[in-house]
Amino acid sequence: MGNKDSRPVSVPVHRQRARTPPQSQGVRQGTPARNSPGKSRTPPPKPPRAPRPENSTSNQHHSRSLPLPKRRGRHHSSGNNKNQKNGHLPNGAGRFGHTGNLTRSMSTFEVSGAMTLPRTVSDTALLGTPPTADMGTILRTEMTMSFLSRGRRELELGGRAMRILPDALLSLWDLQVLDISKNKLRQLPSKFRRLRSLESLTMSTNEFKTFPEQITDLVNLISLDMGYNELRTVPKGISRLARLVNLILNNNNFAELPEEVLYLITLENLNLSYNVLDEIPAKIYRLRRLRGLELNNNNLTRFPPGVLELFNLEVLNLSFNKIGVVPEDISRLSNLSRLGLANAGLTQLPSGICLLTLMIELDLSDNRLSELPAEFSRLKLLRKLELQWNVVEEFPEQLLQLRGLEVLSLHNNRLKFLPPGIVGLQRLKKLWISSNRLTTVPSGVCELPELASLHLYDNQLISFPPGFENVSNLPDLQIYPQRSIIFG
Repeated sequence: MGNKDSRPVSVPVHRQRARTPPQSQGVRQGTPARNSPGKSRTPPPKPPRAPRPENSTSNQHHSRSLPLPKRRGRHHSSGNNKNQKNGHLPNGAGRFGHTGNLTRSMSTFEVSGAMTLPRTVSDTALLGTPPTADMGTILRTEMTMSFLSRGRRELELGGRAMRILPDALLSLWDLQVLDISKNKLRQLPSKFRRLRSLESLTMSTNEFKTFPEQITDLVNLISLDMGYNELRTVPKGISRLARLVNLILNNNNFAELPEEVLYLITLENLNLSYNVLDEIPAKIYRLRRLRGLELNNNNLTRFPPGVLELFNLEVLNLSFNKIGVVPEDISRLSNLSRLGLANAGLTQLPSGICLLTLMIELDLSDNRLSELPAEFSRLKLLRKLELQWNVVEEFPEQLLQLRGLEVLSLHNNRLKFLPPGIVGLQRLKKLWISSNRLTTVPSGVCELPELASLHLYDNQLISFPPGFENVSNLPDLQIYPQRSIIFG
């Protein structure tokens, strides 16, 4: 390609909406289709209920979440600290250190269709047990062999299409971690309450319509995942779970936050995303240890006032609610490091958001924002900013002072010009500015040392600076189609 070649750059791309995959970016999924880029549009309707995860023994739900950061020692937050699986709030909250699995023993059992696990096994040579051994004996033997020395007893029975739990399971009184997710369970046997050593219980993606009362007797529970069921309420006895730290109730049918949950004062992580909540009670302030609160994809119509009393919050997700206005008092949540306000019906931001100086990730996409507060440059720790699908016409100069930015997404706005100072953002890894009204790109953008992903397609580029044809070595480059491109 010569320097004076006026032909369009032929970098093949897919004409798709430039969204980051759920596992790596953002806080949302299921976003509706958009209007033409740059045009005024009405806010999209509330997305449908998040899809249920495929049948798998993995417990990674695909609702988009803000990752919970490591606890910062100088901020008070009591209770046991259990990090979330894959660093995300709503998913796999029951992982405790380096624990083993009973996958070797369970792999010898033939389970198909809707059958339950058998009580006896005809061939247990791999386990070194008699052919007619009771499954309880097999499981106990394997647990003793594999886990007693590790100090952790864990059993994985996810994705086995079970409708009834095997009797042998109910005698494993020393079990500490149990995953029975992605089955077809509708109720638990009465003897389930005997598993009082359980610390982590994952029952997501089943067919529970009522919350099993037996769980309220599992007083040692630290993490409970009941996401992707059909629950509407919880029993009063749940307040007996005095050690509970993580409670995952996403993708159910809760129309209101059960009052009983407000007595779980040890909670640090609460996920109620993808329900039908229209109000959050003011008494949520009782949960003073909360570090992570997921309320995205509900029917909230205002910013919950009680949330402003949760001073230990580090992660707050209110995306896909029509809250309309963010209060100035949001500055009281001084420990916030990740905030999701995507598709929240916002037309402006309060200046108080600029006082959240520990902010690392901020999602403001899918709103009607045209500018940022003047003091936005105070967010010196900001690494990721999502401003796509707004009505920004001028590049916010405040961003040029955020030298730690790694991800900047401004696609589908009304930008006509990029300031030369953008080349000062030396840590940028992703710059997505497709579907705007740009006619040129500043010299040096392609020389940003950390840049790996550059999206410029669907603009009105008529020229590129000299040397821009060398950007083809970027791992992710999308600049075609354009009206016409001429290299300087």
